[in-house]
Amino acid sequence: MEEQASHMVVNWLYVENQEILVGVTDNDRWEMDTADGMSGADAATLAFVTINDDGKTAPVEKAGFHCWPGNIDRKLAMSSIYELFEIAWEIKNNNMEHEEAREKFFGKAIL
Repeated sequence: MEEQASHMVVNWLYVENQEILVGVTDNDRWEMDTADGMSGADAATLAFVTINDDGKTAPVEKAGFHCWPGNIDRKLAMSSIYELFEIAWEIKNNNMEHEEAREKFFGKAIL
């Protein structure tokens, strides 16, 4: 039986004027990717959130998943959504640029 990862790690950030995206992978995928000398961004993203704000209507929050029923990390990925939205809102409310957000959050463990 496969063992579930113990936590999620932020591995995807996209910051533009009207959209902020924050995604996570599990710590096992993160560790395999970074052990091979990669950045962690290529590890499979299991959950992500976006905030879209066109400035005309209220911002829209969305969550998405790249893990299916039966996936051992599905529950963990779904439980990370609240924290991902908190990160996205911090980026938005502090008017962070992509590089600043990446420096602060990329590789952050979501426990």
